[in-house]
Amino acid sequence: MSGGMRLSKFGEHETNLKVHPSDPDLPRANILSWNIISVGKVEGVVKEAEEVAEVVEKVASTTEKLSGEVAKKLDNGELKEIVLIVEHASDVIAKDARMTQDFIHKVGDVKQDLRDLEAMVEPVVDKMEHKK
Repeated sequence: MSGGMRLSKFGEHETNLKVHPSDPDLPRANILSWNIISVGKVEGVVKEAEEVAEVVEKVASTTEKLSGEVAKKLDNGELKEIVLIVEHASDVIAKDARMTQDFIHKVGDVKQDLRDLEAMVEPVVDKMEHKK
């Protein structure tokens, strides 16, 4: 692979990536290059997953509130039991969606930490490559 810049495009996201020449003595260089190239694709998937989790949480929260209100107005019986089951299921789904959103945000934090680490390590790797 030649050195220089590579442009990766995934959906609406474009990322300029610095790609270093592969060195048979440094097998980790291939892994690092693969990881850097994959970041653009992962960012698009993460954004879409976050949007889906937000929609799921809103729908589940609304369903939970509505079913709770309906259950209060119903007499005891089979229909009320079904509405209470829907209310409980919606509550669980909303909580899971919030946990998914929290997880996605934590992944974003880790991604930023990895970028910071890359910025610290890149000059060292460049210096090692120039010594050869």
